[in-house]
Amino acid sequence: MSAAALRVVAPMAGLTAAGMLAMDLVLPAVPTLQAELGVSVAAGQATLSVFLFALAASQLLWGEVFTRWGPRRTALAGALLLLAGTAGCALAQGITPLLLWRALQGLGAGAATVVAPSVIRASLPSHEATRGLGWVAMMESLVPACGPVLGAALLLLADWRGLFWALLGAMLLLTPWALAATPRVLPGVQAHQKASHFDLLRNPRFLRPALAHALAFAALFCFVASAPQMLRLSAGWGPGAFAALQAAGVAAFLASTWLTGWLSARPTAAGSTHAGGRFGPERLARAGAWGQALLTGAWGLGGLWLTPGWLYFGGFWVLFCALLGVRGPATMALALSLPAAQMGRAAALLMLAVLGLSALAAQAVAPWLEAAPVGAVALCMGLCCAASLGVLGRAPAAPRQQADDRSAEPEAR
Repeated sequence: MSAAALRVVAPMAGLTAAGMLAMDLVLPAVPTLQAELGVSVAAGQATLSVFLFALAASQLLWGEVFTRWGPRRTALAGALLLLAGTAGCALAQGITPLLLWRALQGLGAGAATVVAPSVIRASLPSHEATRGLGWVAMMESLVPACGPVLGAALLLLADWRGLFWALLGAMLLLTPWALAATPRVLPGVQAHQKASHFDLLRNPRFLRPALAHALAFAALFCFVASAPQMLRLSAGWGPGAFAALQAAGVAAFLASTWLTGWLSARPTAAGSTHAGGRFGPERLARAGAWGQALLTGAWGLGGLWLTPGWLYFGGFWVLFCALLGVRGPATMALALSLPAAQMGRAAALLMLAVLGLSALAAQAVAPWLEAAPVGAVALCMGLCCAASLGVLGRAPAAPRQQADDRSAEPEAR
């Protein structure tokens, strides 16, 4: 990745990390805050669910704010809400104010999911944008994997309030750096360009890859949400097995995302690296979609004859996450191959689809887990992956002027 691209991607990855840390750093502290505040397990768990609900509900709001205010003011508004919510959590004296402050945190964190991919896609050429979105995807994998571990280590030195103060300090370091690199206006924005939600929803160039991306993550979340119960019921394994699978999956995703970014920058025979090249996002997205569809089908059929074991579960999960690393950044790059004026609302709709379909997939499997743990998960994942492949099809290529000829840096600072 070029130095100019790094100046765009690294701060956007930092902006994303701040929002992700707000959710994951405090996970180990839930039992301790629950005991100190004298509330039930359900109330303690609600500190997580209200954050996620607010994050999902905020997407359309931030899409509108982004379109009207531009990237920098949107990022600033989100950062201020996130900082205020974090300080409020640290000072909360009861469960009700804590839940309200957690909701404000989730609302503020939602701005990064709109700003970061839009700025990267609008500011960089197609092959650099695919790599940049891969970096953001790696951050979204690393923080959930490492955040709880860091939080558990901090709990040895401080109480649950100390985790929120540490989080506030980290945000105060990351936010100015990210804001300084965020453009006031996206490069290439033109006032006459249509940017309504209706225009996006009837545009197959956005709708196909966006749905394909959301369905792929719904399959991922179906496994993650169901794995603790599935592993216990089918193989008699405890939480340690789930943690090991997660670590292996994250490692595979990171490795394949890095490889995909390298491949997307490989020149074509003509010496070009544009989106239609030998390893452009269209081919990477279709290759990953085909691989996931075939893999989940084989895994589901294998469950009829094979004894569940480490090779059966671990091999499948590592390959599935590796294929997601191949297709994820590429499919997102395709979905955001739009006029700059549409990117804020497009990124918001994309994240809303990811969160909504993921929640639906996890809930659809839940009633069937006890009766057929592997079969239920395999069927749901297989349907999601087959639908993703079918929806993706041969998505129309983006016009080169809009998709490929991005400036190396944001034009307006």
